[in-house]
Amino acid sequence: MKNGGDLYYPDLSKWPPIVDIRDISKVSKRILKVCAEADTEGLFTTPVVEAFPEVADSYLSVVSEPIDFRTIEEERLPAYQDMHELQEDLIKVFRNCCVFNGEGTDFYHYAVNIWAGLNNVFKEACEEFNIIVPRRWS
Repeated sequence: MKNGGDLYYPDLSKWPPIVDIRDISKVSKRILKVCAEADTEGLFTTPVVEAFPEVADSYLSVVSEPIDFRTIEEERLPAYQDMHELQEDLIKVFRNCCVFNGEGTDFYHYAVNIWAGLNNVFKEACEEFNIIVPRRWS
C-alpha cells in the first residue's frame, strides 16, 4: 500500500499494453462487469451526486474529478487507447470514495477491498479472451 496524503491505498502494477486496441472495448466491459458485481452495495454504479444528492455539495467540494462505472462505460471507454486508462479511471473511482469518506470508515474499507483486486480482475479478463499476460507481471 502506498501513502496518498494521509490515506493508504493499494499499490498496483500498471497494466501492461497487451490488449490489442480492437479488443479494448470488450475486455474493458468485462472488467467493468466484474467490478460492478464486486460492488454489492452499488456505490460506484452511478455518479455520487445523482445517487446521493444529499451529499452532492460536500462531495464536489472534496472530489475534483468525480467518476463512476456508468460514466466510464458510456463516456470514457470509447476513447481508450490502452488498458491502463481504464485502470486509472477505476482507481480514481475508489480513491474518490476513500478521500471523501476518510480512512477507517466502512466506505473506505469497501473501496480499498475492490481496488486491491483490480489486477486479478484484469488478469482474469485477459485470460478469458485468450490474451497472454506476462508471467513477470503481477
